[in-house]
Amino acid sequence: MAHVDEFGLTVTLDNPAAVATWNQTVHGVLAHAASTPCALSAVREEAPEFALGHAMRGLCCMILGRGELVDIARHDLDNARKALDEDPATERERLYLEALEAWLAGRPSQATHIMDRILVEWPRDALALKIGHSIRFMMGDPEGMRRSVASVLEHFGEDHPARGYALGCHAFALEETGDMAAAEAAGKQALQYAPDDAWGLHAVDHVYDMTARAADGVDWITSNRAAWEGANNFRFHLWWHLAL
Repeated sequence: MAHVDEFGLTVTLDNPAAVATWNQTVHGVLAHAASTPCALSAVREEAPEFALGHAMRGLCCMILGRGELVDIARHDLDNARKALDEDPATERERLYLEALEAWLAGRPSQATHIMDRILVEWPRDALALKIGHSIRFMMGDPEGMRRSVASVLEHFGEDHPARGYALGCHAFALEETGDMAAAEAAGKQALQYAPDDAWGLHAVDHVYDMTARAADGVDWITSNRAAWEGANNFRFHLWWHLAL
């Protein structure tokens, strides 16, 4: 049995409680929240047959960029494949497994292309947008980040629960490609929609750093603690920015 998550996407979860926990997981990934592992663990416990839940933990491990987590990601991929034998997944969910498989095989570029394929068919998929954005960031591909977000931003309108996080990704891509004024505007707008968008906050602080506006940067970070105090280890990076 399938349900629809809060983004209007079909998920192969058989009860509303598991869907609610999955929604929390997705929001956690988008916000770099420290609570994400707990939400993701709860999804996997509530619905061990949910292949995307296993694949998502593997992708999170890979995004952290730590060698000791690669074996865990491989184990998650194995569990995701086993879950498919118990409960067939949607095409969108299967593509996440393919992306994890590609990345584990040393082909992160292919993983981003798979995320782009998802966005072509399901342009409101905030998770695919964020994962593709994160991989491209790790690969040093700012132009790709900008193209990816720009291709779907029109689908993240006022009615989209993840509009703020999409704007945060857009802001960072704009900053990394040198469009400082637009990046600052998009990042500030991101926090209006998603006050816990640590990435949008980070994008604006990069603007202040690159334009030598240190006082503005200090004020921006200290005035928006709600955006990063609940973040995972990313908050230490923001402390570093503050120290600079």
